[in-house]
Amino acid sequence: MPTPPRLKLHPALALLALPLAALVGGCGSPPTPGATVSHGVLQASAGLCQALGDLPDTRAASRTFTNVAHAQLHVLAADQRLDRSLQASVLQTMQQVEADFSQGVGAGVLYGDLDALKTRTDQALQALGEEVPACDS
Repeated sequence: MPTPPRLKLHPALALLALPLAALVGGCGSPPTPGATVSHGVLQASAGLCQALGDLPDTRAASRTFTNVAHAQLHVLAADQRLDRSLQASVLQTMQQVEADFSQGVGAGVLYGDLDALKTRTDQALQALGEEVPACDS
């Protein structure tokens, strides 16, 4: 029986595949006992507190959300140790907040959606064994 031909990968594609392989490498693996999340992901919760505190200034809240919390929320939602429904809940609530900012909703609506995202974020962090302090009043 003839040997199947080998696929050749362009060197540039190989370089792009390395970071993806690193990200996918942990998929499906069981949680490491005692593993905690990075300080950066904890900043997602703190950033949401800051954004809530910025209200009623919706522009300031948007800047804080984007600059402090947004990227870390994606990192948190991608943590494979979380239940998929909790991952989805964080992402869906985050999408609502993003829509609020892009649609220019009022501070009251935005406060409710940011608060809901803070709750989901804290639930996810607690599921990972992290203690999350309440927002300063």
